[in-house]
Amino acid sequence: MRSILVALAVGHGTGPELQAVFQKVIVALATPYDVQVQFVTSPRTYHSYSSLLAINDTDVVSAETLTDADHYEDFCRQVVSRGACAIFRTSISAQALYMVRDRLLAVKVEQFKLSSSASILLVRDQAQGFYSGLNKIDSAQETVSRSSYFNKGIFEQILKFSLARARETWGADTVIKTITLVYKFHLFDGLFHSWAEQWQKVFGIGIQFVQGDTMNRNLLAFGVKGHQLLICANEYADIMQTILLDRFGFGAQESACAENVYLSAAVNGSLSEYQTAHGSADDLTGHGVVNPSATIRAAAALLERHGGCPGVQRQTDVTLDELRAKHIRTLDQGGTTKTEAFVDAMLQRIAPNLPVKASNRTSPKTAGDLVAPPSWAPRQARNKSCLVVVDFQNDFMTQYKSPRVLNRIKDYMPRLVDWARREAIEVAWVRFLGDEKYQPATWRRRNQMQGQRAWCQEGSWGAEIASCVQVQAPERVFDKKAYYDPFLGPEFASYAAGFEHLVVVGLFADICVDAAVRGAFQRGLWTSVVRECTAGLHMPEEQSFAYMQLVYGCEVVGIDQLLSMGPMASL
Repeated sequence: MRSILVALAVGHGTGPELQAVFQKVIVALATPYDVQVQFVTSPRTYHSYSSLLAINDTDVVSAETLTDADHYEDFCRQVVSRGACAIFRTSISAQALYMVRDRLLAVKVEQFKLSSSASILLVRDQAQGFYSGLNKIDSAQETVSRSSYFNKGIFEQILKFSLARARETWGADTVIKTITLVYKFHLFDGLFHSWAEQWQKVFGIGIQFVQGDTMNRNLLAFGVKGHQLLICANEYADIMQTILLDRFGFGAQESACAENVYLSAAVNGSLSEYQTAHGSADDLTGHGVVNPSATIRAAAALLERHGGCPGVQRQTDVTLDELRAKHIRTLDQGGTTKTEAFVDAMLQRIAPNLPVKASNRTSPKTAGDLVAPPSWAPRQARNKSCLVVVDFQNDFMTQYKSPRVLNRIKDYMPRLVDWARREAIEVAWVRFLGDEKYQPATWRRRNQMQGQRAWCQEGSWGAEIASCVQVQAPERVFDKKAYYDPFLGPEFASYAAGFEHLVVVGLFADICVDAAVRGAFQRGLWTSVVRECTAGLHMPEEQSFAYMQLVYGCEVVGIDQLLSMGPMASL
C-alpha cells in the first residue's frame, strides 16, 4: 500500500467542518486504490474576513493579518520539507493569503475542457498586480493607497510553468503556437509589448498581450477552437471565473474547487494547494448545512494528480451530478440535505463505480462481465449483449445547445463502438426519419403549433449518421419513421429479441434513448446506458438517468469505470 502526506490549513467560519469532510472523503476515495492518506495540520486557525471584522480595530486587524500571512508562509515551507504532496486549505482572509501568494509566487490553474481537442487552460497570475499590493493608510484613516508591481522575471517563471503544465495536460506532442496574456497592458508605457517580443525569441512561441474586453469579444465571436493557453491578470480571471463556469457548463462557483501552485524556490517551485472556490460562509458555522461539493471535488482532484488515482476526479463529478438530479442538494442549491447526509450519500453512491486497478482484482474480467446487466439480474441473462446506437445523426448533432457536451459525445462514441467490435459485441444502428409523409396527424399538428420543421428527412445529410463513426458490414441499420421507440418497428423488435441485454447510447437521453430503454424493459430485456455517450435535450441527462434507473431498472455506467477494467483498459 502506497502512502501520501497531505497538509491541512484551516480558517475560521465553516473551515473546521470542511476539514472533517475533506479527511473523510479523501480517505474513502483513496482506499480502493491501495493508497493510505496521512495528514499534517497547521496548529493555527487562520482568520476569515468576518472574524477580522469582529475585532473592530484597524491596527489589530493589520497585525493579525500579518501574523496569519507569516505563519501560513512558514507552514508551507515546513510541509514541503516534511514531504507533503499538497495542501488542502479552507477559505481564509484574502489579504493575508495574497501576501503569501506574493511572497511564494502563486498561480491558480483552471482547465475548461470542452473535448479532448478543445479547451482553455487558464493560468491565473496571483504573484503580482493589484491583488498582491500592500496598503498604506494615513493617520486619520481617511485615505488608503495600495502599491503593486509587475516583474519581468516573475512573468518568465509563470510562462515556463504554464508551458510545462499545458504540455502535461494536452500531451507532449501538442503544438502550442501562441500564449495569450490577458492584462491591462496599455497602462505600462509599452513595456509589456517589448517584453513579449523578447519572450517570443526565448520560448520560440508567439506571445501576445490582449485586454480583457478583447478576450471576451473573441470568446463570444469564435468560441474555443483547439487548445488555448491563457495567462491572466488575477483581476480579470477572478471576475470571469463564474462566467466561464456557466458558459461551458461546469456549474456554480459554490461547487467548484481550484488548484494553486507556488513557484518559489523556497517551496521547491511546485507546491500545490487545493481550495474551495467559495468563501468561509461564517453565517453557516455550526449548523451543519454548508455545501461540501467543492471540498469533495478538491479531495478527488488532489488524489487524481498526486495520489495516483486515475479516474477518481471524473467519477466524483459524475456522482455529484447524479445527486443533483435526484434532488439531493444542500440549502444553498435549493435542497434540504445537510452536510453530513450529503457526504454519506455521495460516498455510498460512488463506491461501486470507482475504477479498480488490475492488481486489486481477484479474478480477470471479460467483456461480457463489463457490459453485464445490473448485479441483481439472473446470471443466465448476462450472456448476449448488443450495443444499440440511437439517432446519432447530423441534424440532432448540429442543433444541440451545448458544444461541450456535444464534443464529449463525439469523443467517446467512436471509442465505445470500436471496443464493442473488438470484443465481438454486435452493434446496431437506429436512425430517425422525420419526413412529413411518415408523420401522423398529431405529429404534424404539434410541429405546426410549435413552429418545428421535419428533422432528419430521408436521403438528406441531416439523416445520415454522424461522421465520427462509420457503419461497418454486417451491422444492421433500422429506420424509425416518425416515432421514438425503435421497438415499434417489427424488424428491430425481431432483431432485439435475439439478445438478452442492450447497451443503449445516442440522442437524446430524455426522448429516444428513454423510449428504447422502456421498450426493452417491457419486453424483458436488461439495459445499460453509458453516461458519456448520450445527452439530454429538454432536461439534464442525469435526471433522465435517475428516472430510467428507478422505473426500468436500467444500469447507468461511466465510461471511465469501463476503461479502467479488463479489455477496455487499452482504449
